[in-house]
Amino acid sequence: MAELTSQEELELYNKEQEEWLEKRPEIKQHIQEIRSWLKKNVEVHPVSQEITLYDFELEVPRQEIQGSFNLLFGEFKCGRRINFSFGENGKASMGMPMFHSPLGAPCSYSAIDISHTEEKAINHALNYIFPRLKSYGLDHKTGSHIELGTPVINRMIDSTEFIHAKEKVLSSNYAITIKIDGNKIQESSYETSKPVW
Repeated sequence: MAELTSQEELELYNKEQEEWLEKRPEIKQHIQEIRSWLKKNVEVHPVSQEITLYDFELEVPRQEIQGSFNLLFGEFKCGRRINFSFGENGKASMGMPMFHSPLGAPCSYSAIDISHTEEKAINHALNYIFPRLKSYGLDHKTGSHIELGTPVINRMIDSTEFIHAKEKVLSSNYAITIKIDGNKIQESSYETSKPVW
């Protein structure tokens, strides 16, 4: 028997799934209800060449740095705050807002329709703002291990640089705009007396 290509495997899988669902009309109906619910509830924004991150909140407890911000896609204001944190690699990255188990489905779905390019641009902006932390693993300078329970201060490569970034984003007029074409970064401020949307 000849080996299947990945496209043929996918087509076979889809056919088998469709046959399986035909034998289970209640599950097929539930899937259609979930798709309909997601179509009504997932936030979709117009395509934009620039994204603005603003209105930052930041928590620096003993062991983990996390925060959130608002987003503008061009002039369109995102309806949900976006969370961010620092990963094992020491870089900041966004956390997608999620719907968990809508209509009882054993799945989670993104609450905002963000393309891979937009997510990459947002993460690029976060890492433009915040200095990288030490990655998990062996700290070659001190010989100690950096891990989940390591105090934040021990993960900071330059605490002065991080404090400066923190003060900058928590100022009431800080915003950063990233242009999608070429990932060009443009820092800016907006007037708090006029709305940003």
